[in-house]
Amino acid sequence: MIYLKLCVLIGLASKLALAMKQMTNLSMGFVYCEPEELKRAEQIIQELNSEFVSLHSKSRIAISLEAQRLKSNDNTISVSLSVCQNLIKKSVYAVVVGNSSCLTDKSDYVSSYIDNDFVSTLSAVAFTCAYYQIPIIDIYSRDAVYSDKSIFSTYIRMSPTYFHQANIWLQLLKEFEWKSVNLIHSNDNEGKMIASKFHYLADHYEIKVLSEIEYSPNKINYNDLVKKLVRSNSRVFLLQAEPNDALEILKKAYENDLLSEGNVWIANGQILDNGTFPEFANGLLIAEHNENLDKSFYAFSLLKKAYESLYTYQIKKPPNDCNDNGLSWDLGKKIYEEIVFNQHQFDDNKLEFDDDGDRISTKYDIINLNDNRLVKIGEVASDSDAFYLNLSSSKIIWPGKTHKKPDGTKWSSKFRVVVIEEKPFVFKIPKPQTKKCSQVHNNSYECPWTHKNKSKIYCCYGYCVDLIRKISESLNFQYELYLVPDSLYGDLKANKQWNGLMGELVNDRADLILAPFTINPERAQYVDFTKPFKYQGITILVKRKGSDSSLVSFLQPFKDGLWIIILLSVHVVALVLYLLDRFSPFGKFKLSKTENTEEDALNLSRAIWFTWGVLLNSGIGEGTPRSFSARVLGMVWAGFTMIMLASYTANLAAFLVLDRPEASITGINDARLRNPSENFSYASVKGSAVERYFKRQVELSTMYRTMENKNYETAEEAIEDLRNDKIQAFIWDSARLEYEARKTCDFITTGELFGRSSYALALRKGNPWLPKISLNILGLHENGFIEDLDKEWILLNTTSCQEKDSSPSTLGLTNMAGVFILVAGGIILGIFVIIIEIAYKKRKDKKVRQHDISRNAFATWRKNVEKRKLRATQGSVAEARQSRDGFLKIPLKKHGVNSLMAKNANNRTIFSNSANNVAKKLVKTPEISD
Repeated sequence: MIYLKLCVLIGLASKLALAMKQMTNLSMGFVYCEPEELKRAEQIIQELNSEFVSLHSKSRIAISLEAQRLKSNDNTISVSLSVCQNLIKKSVYAVVVGNSSCLTDKSDYVSSYIDNDFVSTLSAVAFTCAYYQIPIIDIYSRDAVYSDKSIFSTYIRMSPTYFHQANIWLQLLKEFEWKSVNLIHSNDNEGKMIASKFHYLADHYEIKVLSEIEYSPNKINYNDLVKKLVRSNSRVFLLQAEPNDALEILKKAYENDLLSEGNVWIANGQILDNGTFPEFANGLLIAEHNENLDKSFYAFSLLKKAYESLYTYQIKKPPNDCNDNGLSWDLGKKIYEEIVFNQHQFDDNKLEFDDDGDRISTKYDIINLNDNRLVKIGEVASDSDAFYLNLSSSKIIWPGKTHKKPDGTKWSSKFRVVVIEEKPFVFKIPKPQTKKCSQVHNNSYECPWTHKNKSKIYCCYGYCVDLIRKISESLNFQYELYLVPDSLYGDLKANKQWNGLMGELVNDRADLILAPFTINPERAQYVDFTKPFKYQGITILVKRKGSDSSLVSFLQPFKDGLWIIILLSVHVVALVLYLLDRFSPFGKFKLSKTENTEEDALNLSRAIWFTWGVLLNSGIGEGTPRSFSARVLGMVWAGFTMIMLASYTANLAAFLVLDRPEASITGINDARLRNPSENFSYASVKGSAVERYFKRQVELSTMYRTMENKNYETAEEAIEDLRNDKIQAFIWDSARLEYEARKTCDFITTGELFGRSSYALALRKGNPWLPKISLNILGLHENGFIEDLDKEWILLNTTSCQEKDSSPSTLGLTNMAGVFILVAGGIILGIFVIIIEIAYKKRKDKKVRQHDISRNAFATWRKNVEKRKLRATQGSVAEARQSRDGFLKIPLKKHGVNSLMAKNANNRTIFSNSANNVAKKLVKTPEISD
């Protein structure tokens, strides 16, 4: 009795607790095709709602189901109206889509993909829900088109997309260490998505896609497609195709021996829809999504869990009017984000989604097609962090029914090698009809040239020919050479087609490029380069400029104005010295009156001699200043001359070092290159790596625009025009220009290297010989073979051309000819001066002789006069005596001796003038002796 009462109380308490729980009823839409799907959905709703009546359950959400059945032949407009009338108007909070495969007509699906306009019943449902901001969960669809959030913004899928299989492919490639593949995919949205995904992954793991082929679904003939695969160096093929297309592609691959031993084929899971495979497809690897998960149950569980997590959020009613766009209802977007941006754990199952609402935590089976049986050999599990591969490699049967893992590469023992004439790397000479190339030149080989129905056979030799010969001997392969038809290195045209050497290799006409081929990013996208065999850069070739030395080279340390000022200073200082010494009370002019030093007095001539002597550092023997003021000026002048002489000597030494045969420009930063003019032109080679370097560099854009229309087809043409002064500079690879500068003394390289790069051999993408050839080139560097090639072909071992260096320059007659001419001029000037002196001396001596004759004549005349006067005086005295003694007396007062002598003195000047006149008449008269 007590037990019964207790049970009644418990029941009443339970009812009371349930009554106290706040319940929210949410309507969920369900779109389905088959009645069985609806029954399963109703069971799931019942199970989820049963949690609410549990006393210990925290669930506060009850779900009611609003179902809508659609048919595959419904058009999209009717589907959208049906969803609006049967679901939207009933205020559904979310929509779950059942087996969506019945909502898509495959024929319409394929054709719509071709038109890039995917329209199906499912897309109409998804777009309508996205328009009203209502979350939609698709259980089975894996099509890539629904990952586009710009159209299907609230779409979530429970199955991973097909293009996620690219991750499975990557795991298999990493497991078997295959580094190059061929990718075959359709040109519809699905194919482009998986190709884009794989390219993204391959770039991060250094896996190269050697050949990527797009095809149109339901193509009638796949033979051309498979022919391209035959030429590829990779034997790993990744196939994305629908079942019918996959069967046709595999059939053509079998006919072209691409399903034999050594090949690998990995396909997507869709081809399993075909059911059966022909026997030739044995060895195929397939990634199949296989997950034992009740996706319908978890789809409704996710929605209920998301709404319960946002229970505290004010739950607004969804739009129930087809004329309402749902923008005011933000709960739908929050539910979408709650599902997508969180991990969801249900017992042992974890559900995760990426930002596009695609399922990422899932499992795949790796299937091996063996004797028309699908054998599971491994599995791949994934989460948000990574993919995890578990594989039994020993169980795999590869194409050709072998257990040996293929290496995934195509080996060839003979190379078709394309070359280009580029001295000194490849020389070509016409091959005589009666001789072999080995008889024409040592280590030369035939290299035919064919272009536009013209052909000719040449013999090729040089640096690169010796290099490939050495490599082939080491690696034991054969090769044949041929010249590139258009004589170009290769440029990518507007139609995305290469010409020149690149075109030959990319278009599978050659297996290897043998040339001074520069490694750059544009080329590396299309070909593979070996390790470099030559490191170099870009430099500038100009004509060698002769020495600027002239007859007056010794005057170049000083400018003309400075020389003029020095010459003026010499004479100004000499004049001031003379004046100071002339007017100083202690000068020689003042002292000469008392000390008989007139001969040593500093006259103007001696002052000039003094200043020149100090300037030229010669000894001063006479004519030095005596006064203190003049000597102060003399010391200052001596200091001035010491500074000037030291400066002159230093500048002369520097001038002699720099006065060498150099280039007319200094390098890439020369103003004549950066600021081009009509008088200075320069160029490079069209379609070359040098031209692309200038095109890429922003700071060199002006130079590129200047050269663009002047560039030459070949380096030979440019060098010839440089020799003929049609251009002033040629910009090209340093190795070639160093060779030209050493071969002929007409040219010289200038400036430092820039745009440093390297030469390498080029092979097609994925060529298995690449690592072996690269290792062999490294070995040739180590053993000195490459260095020997440099000495033989580029440095030419010996050269007679003068090179640039920093060693002092020696003096020659060219440098000092002006000094010798100055000495010769001094000699001639001295002779001229002495002639003038002699003439002057003769004239002066003549005047002296005339003066002496006049003086002698005057002296003789005076003596005679004096004798006469003396006689007359004596006669007067005798008369006086006679007068005194009785003779005639002459009065002394009037005729005295003193009067006579005074008269003679007064008449001396008159006599002198008369004597001069007499002397002129007696020039030829011998001296009159006493």
